[in-house]
Amino acid sequence: MKDTEGGIYVIIIKGTSIVSVIGIAELVRAGEHATQRHPRELMVIYGMVALMYFAYCYPVLRLARWAEGKFGTVETPS
Repeated sequence: MKDTEGGIYVIIIKGTSIVSVIGIAELVRAGEHATQRHPRELMVIYGMVALMYFAYCYPVLRLARWAEGKFGTVETPS
């Protein structure tokens, strides 16, 4: 079975905080705090949270795809 390195890295990003700097849980929690202060701006705040998460994950995924094309994929034992 071949797993792509990019997919594995994105799973790691979603499941943990990389070097305790940013993670989806912290980002959503900050969005929740902001919506408690400004409840009328709910969609704007969560839209910004989604854009920030996308801006964080998309370049990493593109870099991983480039690296896979250049160096190949990883073989994992099944």
